[in-house]
Parts: sequence; structure tokens; C-alpha cells
Amino acid sequence: MAMIQFSKCPVQDPKATIEAGKPMFGEGIDALIQIDKYSNIRFQFMGPRKDETEAAFLARVPNEIRVNWMPQLNAWLSGQTMADGTPLEIMAWITPAQVANLRGVGIASVEALAAASDGILAPLGMNASAMRSQAKAWLDERAGKAISSVGRLEDENQALKGQLAEQAEALKAMQEQLAAMAHEDTGKRGPGRPKSKE
Repeated sequence: MAMIQFSKCPVQDPKATIEAGKPMFGEGIDALIQIDKYSNIRFQFMGPRKDETEAAFLARVPNEIRVNWMPQLNAWLSGQTMADGTPLEIMAWITPAQVANLRGVGIASVEALAAASDGILAPLGMNASAMRSQAKAWLDERAGKAISSVGRLEDENQALKGQLAEQAEALKAMQEQLAAMAHEDTGKRGPGRPKSKE
């Protein structure tokens, strides 16, 4: 599962560099995309300027981010964190300080923590790999419960199908009995008016 981490970084500002005649830097955005355990892609680009339109900013955003990661970038720019998966806050074994540290490296969900590489977790210290192991164990346990729940529901479904078939057979037998009784009754007269003599 790919994940992205945004952070601030200095980036050379071409407009200011031309105006000043020397290298000038502005506040930029560093986007680290973790493709899998071994592959990362990093983009660095100028952040939004106060005096520019949204279209001008979007023109600087790398195509990979514009196409696949804009909701996450917009959330990061507005100071929010998007969690694709189970939010870290609901895990009793992760403290609020650990949640803040994980968010600082771009991890906002238990699924992202379980999939994080050693390189992403390195700034968090030795405890980070233990948290990753706990996240993996929790997800595996949840998946196991889901599988056993599906199996239990399949068993219940088969039992209900069996009961339904038995009830259908019983209903058919009753209908046959009623039809036979109705056929027998047509030949006999019940009490009441005597047969007319002609």
C-alpha cells in the first residue's frame, strides 16, 4: 500500500533568484511517496505563494501528486491529516505523543503504520518497529475475526436453507392433504337439505 509523507523544506525560488541575481530560497514542500518496503519517490517543489492563484500553484505540483495525492496534499496544507484506514487515535496501545510523532512522519492510520518501511520509522527510534509489529498483529487478528465471522455466517446460512427446504416440503405435503380432502368431499353430501326428487 503506497503512502505519502509531506514536510516543509527549503526550495530554490526561481522568481526570487532572478530578481535578486543570486540563489534565493523559499518555503517548499517535500513529498516522500513510499511505494513499497524498498521503493520511495521524493518530490520537492515550491509551496503556495500568498500572491498567486491556485492554478499557478497547481502548475508547480508534480503530476504524480496532482493525479494521485491532491486530497492528502490539500489536507496537509490546511493542517489536517487524512487517514486512509483505521485512525491511530482509537488504538489503546498508542499514546497521544506517539500519535503526534507518527503523524509527523506522515503515518495517520494503523494500516500505514503496519506497512511503513524502516526508513520512514527510523526517526522515531527503537519503539517504532515494536509499534509496527503491534499494528500488523492487530490487523491480522482483525482479518482472522472477519474470516471466522464469514465462516460462521456461511454455516448459519446453510442451516437456514435446510430449515427452509424442510418447511417447503411440509407445506407441500399439507397442500396435497388439503387437495385430497377437498376431492373426497365433492362426492359426499353433508347434512342439510335433502336431495330433491324429480
